[in-house]
Amino acid sequence: MITFYDSVLEARRINDQMMLVERSFLDRQGLPRRPDYNHVVVAPSSSDEYAANAFAGLTDALNGIESLSPEEQEDRWREFSQHLAAVTHFLGVAAKVLTLDLW
Repeated sequence: MITFYDSVLEARRINDQMMLVERSFLDRQGLPRRPDYNHVVVAPSSSDEYAANAFAGLTDALNGIESLSPEEQEDRWREFSQHLAAVTHFLGVAAKVLTLDLW
Protein backbone atom coordinates (compact mmCIF):
# COMPACT_ATOMS: atom_id res chain seq x y z
CA MET A 1 0.00 0.00 0.00
CA ILE A 2 1.29 3.45 -0.93
CA THR A 3 1.26 5.87 1.97
CA PHE A 4 0.92 9.63 1.85
CA TYR A 5 4.59 9.88 2.77
CA ASP A 6 5.54 7.67 -0.19
CA SER A 7 3.51 9.78 -2.61
CA VAL A 8 5.08 12.99 -1.27
CA LEU A 9 8.55 11.53 -1.75
CA GLU A 10 7.67 10.40 -5.28
CA ALA A 11 6.31 13.85 -6.13
CA ARG A 12 9.50 15.40 -4.76
CA ARG A 13 11.67 13.03 -6.82
CA ILE A 14 9.76 13.86 -10.01
CA ASN A 15 9.90 17.60 -9.30
CA ASP A 16 13.65 17.42 -8.68
CA GLN A 17 14.10 15.52 -11.93
CA MET A 18 12.08 18.12 -13.86
CA MET A 19 14.19 20.93 -12.38
CA LEU A 20 17.39 19.12 -13.38
CA VAL A 21 16.11 18.65 -16.93
CA GLU A 22 15.33 22.37 -17.23
CA ARG A 23 18.70 23.32 -15.78
CA SER A 24 20.47 21.03 -18.21
CA PHE A 25 19.32 23.31 -21.06
CA LEU A 26 20.97 26.42 -19.62
CA ASP A 27 24.23 27.56 -21.20
CA ARG A 28 26.20 29.92 -18.97
CA GLN A 29 27.74 31.52 -22.07
CA GLY A 30 24.32 32.28 -23.51
CA LEU A 31 23.22 32.06 -27.11
CA PRO A 32 25.61 33.15 -29.87
CA ARG A 33 25.66 36.95 -30.10
CA ARG A 34 22.97 37.08 -27.36
CA PRO A 35 24.56 36.22 -24.00
CA ASP A 36 21.49 37.42 -22.07
CA TYR A 37 19.50 34.38 -23.22
CA ASN A 38 20.72 31.13 -21.67
CA HIS A 39 18.11 28.51 -22.60
CA VAL A 40 19.35 26.62 -25.68
CA VAL A 41 16.01 24.94 -26.48
CA VAL A 42 13.44 27.73 -26.07
CA ALA A 43 14.29 31.42 -26.45
CA PRO A 44 12.98 34.38 -28.39
CA SER A 45 14.29 34.70 -31.91
CA SER A 46 16.49 37.71 -32.61
CA SER A 47 14.02 38.68 -35.35
CA ASP A 48 10.91 38.30 -33.12
CA GLU A 49 11.34 39.10 -29.43
CA TYR A 50 7.70 38.29 -28.63
CA ALA A 51 7.51 34.68 -29.79
CA ALA A 52 9.47 31.79 -28.37
CA ASN A 53 11.46 29.84 -30.92
CA ALA A 54 12.79 26.30 -30.69
CA PHE A 55 16.59 26.27 -30.89
CA ALA A 56 16.74 30.03 -31.45
CA GLY A 57 20.55 30.09 -31.40
CA LEU A 58 20.70 27.69 -34.33
CA THR A 59 17.93 29.32 -36.35
CA ASP A 60 19.35 32.81 -35.75
CA ALA A 61 22.78 31.67 -36.95
CA LEU A 62 21.23 30.44 -40.21
CA ASN A 63 18.92 33.42 -40.67
CA GLY A 64 20.23 35.64 -43.48
CA ILE A 65 23.41 33.64 -43.94
CA GLU A 66 23.06 33.68 -47.73
CA SER A 67 23.31 37.49 -47.82
CA LEU A 68 26.66 37.59 -46.00
CA SER A 69 30.08 37.82 -47.61
CA PRO A 70 32.00 34.53 -47.95
CA GLU A 71 34.19 35.41 -44.95
CA GLU A 72 31.16 36.27 -42.83
CA GLN A 73 29.42 33.08 -43.96
CA GLU A 74 32.43 31.05 -42.87
CA ASP A 75 32.35 32.73 -39.45
CA ARG A 76 28.61 32.15 -39.16
CA TRP A 77 28.94 28.46 -40.09
CA ARG A 78 31.66 28.11 -37.45
CA GLU A 79 29.36 29.77 -34.91
CA PHE A 80 26.53 27.43 -35.96
CA SER A 81 28.75 24.35 -35.62
CA GLN A 82 30.00 25.37 -32.18
CA HIS A 83 26.49 26.08 -30.94
CA LEU A 84 25.19 22.82 -32.43
CA ALA A 85 27.89 20.96 -30.48
CA ALA A 86 26.82 22.76 -27.29
CA VAL A 87 23.12 22.01 -27.90
CA THR A 88 23.96 18.36 -28.55
CA HIS A 89 25.86 18.22 -25.26
CA PHE A 90 22.99 19.79 -23.31
CA LEU A 91 20.47 17.40 -24.88
CA GLY A 92 22.71 14.49 -23.86
CA VAL A 93 22.82 15.76 -20.28
CA ALA A 94 19.01 16.09 -20.25
CA ALA A 95 18.69 12.53 -21.54
CA LYS A 96 20.92 11.30 -18.73
CA VAL A 97 18.77 13.16 -16.21
CA LEU A 98 15.63 11.53 -17.59
CA THR A 99 17.15 8.05 -17.52
CA LEU A 100 18.65 8.64 -14.05
CA ASP A 101 22.07 7.86 -15.52
CA LEU A 102 23.90 10.91 -14.16
CA TRP A 103 26.51 9.29 -11.97
